[in-house]
Amino acid sequence: MAEKEKKRWYPLAEMLELHSPAAVATAIEESGILVVNRYGGKATAENSSKDDIYSKQYALELVAERFGELENPGPEKSWEAERWETEQHPTYRFGWYEGALPNFEEEGAVDPVVQVDWAKRSAEVFIAEYKTTKSFTTAAGLHGVSRQRYTRAYKKVVGE
Repeated sequence: MAEKEKKRWYPLAEMLELHSPAAVATAIEESGILVVNRYGGKATAENSSKDDIYSKQYALELVAERFGELENPGPEKSWEAERWETEQHPTYRFGWYEGALPNFEEEGAVDPVVQVDWAKRSAEVFIAEYKTTKSFTTAAGLHGVSRQRYTRAYKKVVGE
């Protein structure tokens, strides 16, 4: 029996970094979205209540929250809270497989600038930054976070 070809999973979180909340919401409404269900499998998110954490409406609520944070950011956006360094944000439960991505284009949209969260960069980038700054305190200052938070992220990514 031939082994199934594994397709890349594109989580909602990643698409919200690449595209505007409006474009992502439109794509969800028009094309639907998959969700990791309570058994760990991926299934089509049903169009039930926004209180159902496996529903399409819940995914749209997450997109609306993201838009709200972009429009009125607080001192620390909840998407950047330390909690999400150890726990997975709910936007990672929703997404699409490679080859089934909807069209996220908006009329008059420009190409998105891909920004990677400082804590989710590659080990090589962390190591190079540390070598350049020569201290966790200085490196942390570049990102406006505490030395302890930077050190935890560094060790997690580098594998120390």
